[in-house]
Amino acid sequence: MRLFSRIGRGLSGLLGGVDAETMRFGLPARAEVLRVVPQNTTVRIHDGVVERVCEFLVVVALDDMEPYEARVRQRAPEIYLHGPWPGDLDVIAARVHPRDPQRVALDFDAPLPRMRAACDDLRLTAA
Repeated sequence: MRLFSRIGRGLSGLLGGVDAETMRFGLPARAEVLRVVPQNTTVRIHDGVVERVCEFLVVVALDDMEPYEARVRQRAPEIYLHGPWPGDLDVIAARVHPRDPQRVALDFDAPLPRMRAACDDLRLTAA
C-alpha cells in the first residue's frame, strides 16, 4: 500500500497538486508572492477552470516566527496568470507543514489568517 501512496503523491506533485498532508495538518500562515513562474503543464478537472502548474517564490509569515522565503510548486487558476499578478493576491492564505517549514501549500480560496507576529511589512500583519 505504501508504494501506491508514494506513486500517488509523486504524480500529484508532478501535476502541481496541493500537498494534502500540509493542507490538513499545516499551520495557518500568510504568503507574500514575490515571483510566479508558469510552467508548461495545465490541468482541468471535470468542467472546472484551467489551472497551470507554477513555481512560486513566497515570503511566509507564521505566528511568532520571522518571515522566511520558500519555493512552492503548485497549480494556480490560469485566469490569475494573464497580465500582472492581481493586487489582492499579493498576499494569500497558506498552510505550513509543522515539521518541515519548506512544505508550504497555498490556499487561493481561504481568507487570510490573523497573525500574532510583528513584521516590518504591514501587508503581512494587517488583519
